Amino acid sequence: MSNILELIQDREVRRFEPGQIVMENGKVYRAKMFIDATYEGDLMAKAGVGYTVGREPNAKYGETLNGIRAQTPKHQFAVPVDPFVKRGDPGSGLLPFVQNLELGSPGAGDRSVQAYNIRLCSTRDPANRLPNTPPTKYDPANYELLARYLEALVAAGRKPVLDDFWNPIWMPNGKTDINNNGGFSTDFIGANYDYPEGDYATRARICQAHEDYVRGFVYFVVTSSRVPENMRKEMQTWGPARDEFLDTGGWPHQLYIREARRMISDYVMTEHNCRGQQQHRDLVEPAEPDVGFPVPVVGKILEELAAVEVVREGEGDDGELRVQPGSGNAVAPQPGAEDEGQHGPGGHDAPVELALHDFEALAARRVLGHRVIDEQARQVEQAGKPGDHEDDMQRLDPQHRYFSRRRRKSTLAA
Repeated sequence: MSNILELIQDREVRRFEPGQIVMENGKVYRAKMFIDATYEGDLMAKAGVGYTVGREPNAKYGETLNGIRAQTPKHQFAVPVDPFVKRGDPGSGLLPFVQNLELGSPGAGDRSVQAYNIRLCSTRDPANRLPNTPPTKYDPANYELLARYLEALVAAGRKPVLDDFWNPIWMPNGKTDINNNGGFSTDFIGANYDYPEGDYATRARICQAHEDYVRGFVYFVVTSSRVPENMRKEMQTWGPARDEFLDTGGWPHQLYIREARRMISDYVMTEHNCRGQQQHRDLVEPAEPDVGFPVPVVGKILEELAAVEVVREGEGDDGELRVQPGSGNAVAPQPGAEDEGQHGPGGHDAPVELALHDFEALAARRVLGHRVIDEQARQVEQAGKPGDHEDDMQRLDPQHRYFSRRRRKSTLAA
């Protein structure tokens, strides 16, 4: 047992060799077989097993909900929100968390991965509740997008409630496993693209950025006068559970990694499996009862109308997908040659087994990132109408590594 604990604590794999793995701290572990049951698949990659990162195009497996999404109906901004620092002024730059990214064509693949967050174990029990504290470099200006969204909801005659902005999943003893919900929530969208294949220092930086984002989100709702009073008072009744995660002040030490590397297997689970249209003879019961589809935030510009709103792109659920029994061959390394977007040679000779651990990844892949999209150009793409466009004007906000985009014309070649 002590060796297993050490392996968990010293999980930074330097290299894989036949019969042994070497850790970054120099320790060597020998065995006839190793099981890579991690989110990241580092041992899998070191062993030369083929894998992919990001979303495949629809055409690869004959799907309809993979790749870039033309429409994102769920977890959406319910009212228009201006994404510019100075409202209505594109030249003023973009708010934090809004990116300038190339939209691409609906159904095309890309390197985006599903957003990460931190699943909060919180409580409303005053006797077991820790106070909500801000991150070290907290700046309420980073949450201007959230503030504007709340103000826009109120102006539209709606009454925002806290459950619209996060999803408390109740656990025993008055505790929760809180997840993302709605247009702006605990998902740190677009901040995880470098995680799957990043080195350990890069991953540590990304993990800390996610904690800072979620801490800041909670603290902003707790303290900002721009948050409706009912929401602010309700958030003040929540806090980290005092008797959980004692070494990290009640905050989970594990980032919620929805997906990272995905092995290319003999049998690839696709949308067809989630629709019940296709099954493999070697079935494994699913580990989760349903499929989740967190999505990203983007901004879109209605340039011709001089109206702007923020939207999210990447939803992969059409309401008809379900987790179906999987195939044991879906976790068997593929012996074939490399494919476009695939890493490593594959091969059954590598003594590494992959454990089924996240059936959310069996559904159509999702994209993360805040994007500014021309609405009329998007409609042209959806309709499949041909057109042309001039060179894009792009601006970069180096502080937040988020991007925005707008086009000079509202037509785009199909």
